[in-house]
Amino acid sequence: MWSTRLLWASLLVGFAIVVSSTWHVADGFNIETKHYAVYRMEERSMFGFAVSTYRDRYARGWAIVGAPEAETAQVGVYRGGAVYKCDIAADDRCNIIHFDDKGHNHVRNPNLAGSLNQIDNKTLQWFGATVSASSKDGGPILTCVPRRPQLLFQDSKTNEFPTRSTFRL
Repeated sequence: MWSTRLLWASLLVGFAIVVSSTWHVADGFNIETKHYAVYRMEERSMFGFAVSTYRDRYARGWAIVGAPEAETAQVGVYRGGAVYKCDIAADDRCNIIHFDDKGHNHVRNPNLAGSLNQIDNKTLQWFGATVSASSKDGGPILTCVPRRPQLLFQDSKTNEFPTRSTFRL
């Protein structure tokens, strides 16, 4: 019995040593030490959640950066998310890419003249959770929205259905 406890204790200590030694290995790093850029955005935006590289039609390089909880100018939308095009040659030079500037989408209510029903909810939709850029100069940029619910109104009740959307620029 004593040898079984000693064996388990030894295994546990060995496991703890292996796990703790890998923490340092998981740190971020930058291979380029002379020519690099640093981008700072609102802390709560999750800026940098998704990153891709991109070359425009003039062969100029950019970083495409997703910020799934960025606050935008979309009316009525709280932290809908954004995608930025950042200059690889300058610090903090990022501009929002305008994929979807509208607030929530609405349709006419057939049962009530002049009334609109909201058909989706862009709040916390995580726009920019994934980004992908074409390897072709000036090619398309894609971003996905993994958390936008569609709203369906039936018998005075609102039902939410999870949907995913992909946008192309």
